[in-house]
Amino acid sequence: MSLRKTSATAPHLAVGIDTKKYILAMASIEEVIEHFRIVETFDDKYQQQNAFAHIVESCWNEFGPSQRYLKRLVLQYVNQLEREGEAAESDALSELVLHVSLRKDNVPESNESCYLSFQIPEKEGMDDSIDGWLRIRVFPYHNDVALRLWEAGAALAEYFLDHPFLLKNMHVIELGAGVGLTGLVIAACCNPSSVYLTDYTDVCRNNLRHNLEINRKWLARHGVSSDQIAEGYLEWESFAHPTGLTVNEMNDDPAMVSFQRAQVLIAADVLYDVSVIDSLVLVVKRFLTQQSNRQRKEVIFAITRRNMNTFNLFLDHLRGHGIHCTYLAKSCENLIKMFPCNFFQGREDVQVAQLRLTAFHDDDVR
Repeated sequence: MSLRKTSATAPHLAVGIDTKKYILAMASIEEVIEHFRIVETFDDKYQQQNAFAHIVESCWNEFGPSQRYLKRLVLQYVNQLEREGEAAESDALSELVLHVSLRKDNVPESNESCYLSFQIPEKEGMDDSIDGWLRIRVFPYHNDVALRLWEAGAALAEYFLDHPFLLKNMHVIELGAGVGLTGLVIAACCNPSSVYLTDYTDVCRNNLRHNLEINRKWLARHGVSSDQIAEGYLEWESFAHPTGLTVNEMNDDPAMVSFQRAQVLIAADVLYDVSVIDSLVLVVKRFLTQQSNRQRKEVIFAITRRNMNTFNLFLDHLRGHGIHCTYLAKSCENLIKMFPCNFFQGREDVQVAQLRLTAFHDDDVR
């Protein structure tokens, strides 16, 4: 199954995703309204307004998007109607406008959370009695960046959906797993032997565990058992410079066991702080130096081009440790957006790279 867009596909619209799916992913409000007005056709304006109101109301629940987001969506839709000389004529839309207008918005708090929901392409014969939505809890206003979904995490999941063979029957470990989207998607759709998600702050790992637990039935729907995906603690600096651990202690550490067993290491949007680059590269080198002619290790990163100085420093550290970087995709804009969230940057700014020890690098790899 290929998830690439055809040339006839509008670059900003995700094929086959209806308006509700856009709202549940908290896509940009402009994109939601545009999609609704292009894709959803009705006999008259009253029906159209009614449908819009009912779609928004269906998303207003405890596992739905931010209520601030839904309020902005409703008010912007009505503002657009008024700019075009129309009014909110539908009873359902009028009631919804009244409801959101009466809702007071307090100052956002760091512990304020909401859910992003997605539907992933499924295999034939799945159990329809099990919820088909992948749900990811995020904290939009928290200062821990690991509690939000970022461009490269979504793009890497989309890349593996288009290249599932890269992970088939592989033991996979992820650095900086954050909210867990990438790991959950590959566990469900790429047939790996196991997936181990790592991060290090308590608040991040608590949320990561939450996202794993609320998606257990969704994973089971895709044939993934509870022992095939797990999360654990891995802090790059201490892992890159291990001291004082006995062999038995290392063998008892789940992250260490998973790290040694893994054949593929993945990471997305981990180049956000120059102070961690050295430790990050040392972790990658430690992983790659475990490989042999019998078992070759693969490292695949998704990187959002933001600060080129940070990116170039990362490349310099890789070269300094004898690690070669090959681009599997210099841009992810040609992948269908299965996760049409409102990111700061587009898929065209995300690259997917393969990292290998220079001695193991094949010149014919592109």
